[in-house]
This record gives sequence, C-alpha cells and structure tokens, in this order.
Amino acid sequence: MKNTGTNIDDTDKERIFEHFYRASVSRASETSGYGLGLAIAKQIIEDHQGTIIVEDNHSNGVNFIICLRKNYD
Repeated sequence: MKNTGTNIDDTDKERIFEHFYRASVSRASETSGYGLGLAIAKQIIEDHQGTIIVEDNHSNGVNFIICLRKNYD
C-alpha cells in the first residue's frame, strides 16, 4: 500500500501503530481522524498471523508493506 502524501518522520514511525497517535502536531491539525486506522489495521493483520511495516518512499510519502501467510492453522 502506498501513501503518496507527505513523508512520516522517523520519530513518528515508531509510534504510528499506537491507538490514538497522530503524527506531528502541525499535520494533525490539517487532517481529520482519531488516530485509530493504522492501529486497527495492524491488529487485524496480526490476528491473521501477518505483519505490517512502514518504509520510506523517498520520492513521495511512505510504503506500507503487509505480509500475510497463504495457509495457517
């Protein structure tokens, strides 16, 4: 999944999957939301034995990489 918005600061990347966390105050005032989307997405992915990571897309924004197992018990 690709986010073509602004980049996420390294300090924010450590916390973006926390409930109610919104990255940098200056951007938080420009956008709506409660800071739950990524936390909920991560929980669903982990409930399915998967992982989600965030990495820089140096040209614009960030990439979210989601890995799910094809078969699991």
